[in-house]
Amino acid sequence: MEKEQRRIERFKQGMTIRLLLRHGPDGPLLVGPTPAKLTDISANGAGITVAEKIFIDNYHLFYSPRDNPEYILYLEVNLSGNDDKFISIPVRPVWLNRIESETPDKFAIGVEFCISKKDSDLKRLIQSIQTEHQEGGNWLHNLLEKIFFNWKG
Repeated sequence: MEKEQRRIERFKQGMTIRLLLRHGPDGPLLVGPTPAKLTDISANGAGITVAEKIFIDNYHLFYSPRDNPEYILYLEVNLSGNDDKFISIPVRPVWLNRIESETPDKFAIGVEFCISKKDSDLKRLIQSIQTEHQEGGNWLHNLLEKIFFNWKG
């Protein structure tokens, strides 16, 4: 078994998200939104499960943004419950694994955040996760707060 090599501890999550692929930060939408699930998160990035297609309309959600720097993958989360209010966080795909399951074409993608840990959208996402985990005890809240809001890097 391989030794864990993550720089920062990740926290389990099960939040429904969506992925979009754009041509540039303000460019046209190339792919998406496609549903996905946030499986874990850290100060540096997240683990995502894509249950549907990963190759859509000649674009691959993992390889296209890695092969062409003009393509940007976005992780979008609806925190307000309002169907048209999403926060959008640019991410860079780092690793890809196919998940062996009964469902074909299920993939796990590891991504790094392409924004500062102090970005307001990222902070809102983390605060939402902290609120969900409040029932789990204050130790998790305090640890997440220390990682995300007192980060000096």
